[in-house]
Amino acid sequence: MRVSVETTEGLQRRMTVEVPAVRVDGEVESRIKQYARRVRMDGFRPGKVPVSLVKKQFGDSIRQEVLGEVIESTLREAFQQEKINPAGMPSVEPVKDQVGEDFAYAAIFEVYPEITVGDLSALSVTQTMAEVGDADIDSMLEKLRTQQAGWEEVDREAAKGDRVVIDYEGKLADGSDFPGNKREDAQLILGGGNLGEDFESQLLGVKAGDARSAEAAYTVFLERYPQSKMQARVYYGRGWAFAKQGDARAAIRDYQRSAELEKDANIRADALLRAGDNYFNLGEMTSAVQTYAKVLPLSVDAEVKAEAQFQIANCQFKRGENSRAINDFELVSQRYPVTSYVVRSQYMIGRIHFSASRFAQARQIFDNIVENYPNDDYADDAQYAIGDCFYNEEKYDEAIQAYQQLINRFPRSEYLDDAVSGMQWSLLQQQKYDEALQLADTYIARFPDSEAAADLQFRKGELLYNLEKYDQAIAEYRKLYSNYRNRKAAGSAWFWIGNAYLKMADTTQAISAMQRQAREFPQADDSQEALLRAGELMAARSDFRGAEDVLQQVSVATSGVYAAQADIVAGSVYLKQSRFDAATQSFTHALAKSTDNSTKAAAELGLGRIAVAQIQYATAREHFNRAINLTGDETAAEAQFRFAQTYEAEQNYKTAAVEFLKVKYLYGSYLSWVVPGVYRAAMANEQQQLWGEARKLYQSILDGYKDEQYKQMAQERLQQLAGK
Repeated sequence: MRVSVETTEGLQRRMTVEVPAVRVDGEVESRIKQYARRVRMDGFRPGKVPVSLVKKQFGDSIRQEVLGEVIESTLREAFQQEKINPAGMPSVEPVKDQVGEDFAYAAIFEVYPEITVGDLSALSVTQTMAEVGDADIDSMLEKLRTQQAGWEEVDREAAKGDRVVIDYEGKLADGSDFPGNKREDAQLILGGGNLGEDFESQLLGVKAGDARSAEAAYTVFLERYPQSKMQARVYYGRGWAFAKQGDARAAIRDYQRSAELEKDANIRADALLRAGDNYFNLGEMTSAVQTYAKVLPLSVDAEVKAEAQFQIANCQFKRGENSRAINDFELVSQRYPVTSYVVRSQYMIGRIHFSASRFAQARQIFDNIVENYPNDDYADDAQYAIGDCFYNEEKYDEAIQAYQQLINRFPRSEYLDDAVSGMQWSLLQQQKYDEALQLADTYIARFPDSEAAADLQFRKGELLYNLEKYDQAIAEYRKLYSNYRNRKAAGSAWFWIGNAYLKMADTTQAISAMQRQAREFPQADDSQEALLRAGELMAARSDFRGAEDVLQQVSVATSGVYAAQADIVAGSVYLKQSRFDAATQSFTHALAKSTDNSTKAAAELGLGRIAVAQIQYATAREHFNRAINLTGDETAAEAQFRFAQTYEAEQNYKTAAVEFLKVKYLYGSYLSWVVPGVYRAAMANEQQQLWGEARKLYQSILDGYKDEQYKQMAQERLQQLAGK
């Protein structure tokens, strides 16, 4: 990473950061592969969507997501490297962003002014003298008497000043433990403040044999007892609480403070591991590696060091540095051969080979795990992965055998339904459709009235759906709802029934099913998406009142992507009705809620369309331009087309022609905007009496595209231009 800093004016600085292409492109490729394993696309088994297809459809948005994380992590590294303490949040602007080349951005910020301390020799200091009076002497004598006091057992409730012998166990707010939270036969004088007033007050009034509970008031303790020897444990406990609340920054701060203060090496190591975990969760892999590495030289158990080494390797894997990751995972086996992380590390090496399509090498590793560690938690994962390796090698009979072995060897595995699904898809690849369908029924009968049976019933519907047998898929999803209503898999039944009806062009039944999904399973993962789909379908049918009601439910009930998308659809509904204020409010809300660039681009596109409707072309172009810069997908293609239309509306035909043709050259795969763009560019040339240029463009539509409507329109225009 290269960093350069320049002074622009006064306290303002401009820092340019160049990040190696391998760091960005490697993470993008890794994310695309991860996304391919979980994305759903019609016609493909979950987890088997070709990476090339995922890259084409989602690559741009994934890259933008990665760039945001890279900027966040490298900006912090750059500040540390240059020893800069910015006075506020910097503004960031991209400098260079081309796939395969180093990524560069500039951060503009202000620094604190340098303050020079003047001559202090003229200052005077007043010395304070302490006088010891009779009260001070009496207080010390009382303290000495208390220290030498004898204790007698009494049969009454405990009061202030009594000494109690207790067993105590501290818990975090979420009910979990923390190091040092238990102690037996601890002696405590009530009112002495050794464990804090909040803790000790719970013991007033107890009698021998009583039990009380107390939650550690960490923050209060730290404020009241800043010099306590228990500070390290309290910081650890509070760090854990912050982590559970999702405040990773605060958790890191407290874990690191605990590690600084703690004398017990095992607890110090645990605090460092937890701090590293929170860096990992923030995506700050460099800081995570540095923190995990601090555990390795400590005098702690091999299991603890193995965890640190494993996490270092995991960070390299997340950064897309697969060679380094494999080397670091291998170190776990070499240095800590009798720990539980050996198998986990070998499994990760297998996954790295798998993701790189080195299936034979991956299988060798997975086979070793299954044969040598059959009772390990990762044994069934490895067995399932063997089947996936064979499947990707198109060795379908071997894949079926591997999946069958999973079911036989690990009958309680969470991969049972995946294994059956793998067998089905292996049969389908050999055109054995009837066998694939019968297989689901065989295993449903084998695992009656179980979560596995419900999952298999869902997979049978999914298989029929992907085979485009939508009426049969609906019947299977209805069986899932009827027979396994209380199982998790049934929570998506009506969503997929709605999707199947939509494939059959039965919009009424699709809307009804989507709404039933949300009504029957309001907490299910697919329910908010179902309502969103229902709102979109209503809007497409011009049922604006119904659409508004449904979309409002999604907008207020959720946060994030579905809420933002609901606001965008609602904005489009308002726009169709020329309700510009309501539309503006919806699109603006979508911008505020969304962290996804594609959704933000759609909101900017909507705001631009409002500006066009109000004949504010300059404002419209600002919004369209922001949409174009946010994404490279079809939304950007539409934004470019509408951007050109604003010049056409202003009768600036020369610029309009250029901008319309940009749709073709920049977004050539989105033909629904490319062909209209070429046609409008030709018309703009006609307005300039550039007859030859216009004819070429009309002819290109006839020769290069299949859109019959525009081909007919282009033919008509060529006939009109015949004499020019």
